[in-house]
Amino acid sequence: MSNDDLRKQIDEARAAYTSKYEPKLNSEGQAKGMALGFRMATEFAVGPFVGAAIGWGLDLVFHTKPWMLIIWMMLGFAAGVMNVVRTVKAAQDTAGSEPVQGVEEE
Repeated sequence: MSNDDLRKQIDEARAAYTSKYEPKLNSEGQAKGMALGFRMATEFAVGPFVGAAIGWGLDLVFHTKPWMLIIWMMLGFAAGVMNVVRTVKAAQDTAGSEPVQGVEEE
């Protein structure tokens, strides 16, 4: 067996593996997925920060340190979770029941 034959077999095996196991997403689909992921991460992270800022401000006004901060931070966390759930639900409704390319159902 020569090196050329071995290289040809390796290339064929690599191509078969790639076509079978690697997901086939186009660049537009990947970009949309990344944008959705960044949006959900941002919404999840911003909620507690906004809640903490509101709570801190109310603590300064009403002299209730740290109770308003704690309460509003928890409310911000809950709002962040609700926003992520809404985003995921909207993404699922938009996608419908279309299967993802390259992923086989068992």
